[in-house]
Amino acid sequence: MDYLKKPEEETKGRAPDGVCSVCWGYQEYDHKIRKLFNDDQIDVLNHQKKYTYTRKFVKEHIDGIRLREGEIQICPVCGEKHNKNINRNTMKRTANAVWNGSLKEGEGKLTTQSNVLNNSKYCFNSRFGEGKSTNPDELLAAAHAGCFAMALSLILGKAGFTPDSLEVTSTVSMDVDKLELTGSHLTLNAKIPNISKEKFMECANAAKEGCPVSKALSFKITLDATLA
Repeated sequence: MDYLKKPEEETKGRAPDGVCSVCWGYQEYDHKIRKLFNDDQIDVLNHQKKYTYTRKFVKEHIDGIRLREGEIQICPVCGEKHNKNINRNTMKRTANAVWNGSLKEGEGKLTTQSNVLNNSKYCFNSRFGEGKSTNPDELLAAAHAGCFAMALSLILGKAGFTPDSLEVTSTVSMDVDKLELTGSHLTLNAKIPNISKEKFMECANAAKEGCPVSKALSFKITLDATLA
């Protein structure tokens, strides 16, 4: 594992060559395998045991997400396509905001890279009142709900389950006096054939902790999960 010989700060956010960066990131394998690798001090007595555990971890988890060869490499777990000539360890998405006028009387427009939002209006009343245009908080909630659902689908697939449906609601809360976002509460209603309650909760909690949006947020994240 030459990857592990490098300092963690050099590999943070980057998958090893030939491994699906999407699966690697969702599962937080860099952190998990480093913890396994460093749990005990390396000495003559435990070096072979540690090596055996590390190879077992790689075989059970990492080998399955090695990319199939070709100019367009495909992950056998999530199906993500990776072009050899494009660095997929770093993806960038953009959005643009334009605000005109004062806080309460003015209004803004939001445009996303995909143009799904194209000069979509937002204003003071849509954020702090009952205005019908969008606002940053509900967009954050949408991002968290969507990211969590994708992460859970990936984790379930790796465990051998295919969900019929995953319905997720994120409720983002704000302390208006402090102008501070305080948390995101995820509510999940899932239909997943042949999965136990225990395995379902294990996968749901892994998605709550491991989805990229969760990892980007500093406030409290909670989860209520129901299996139909």
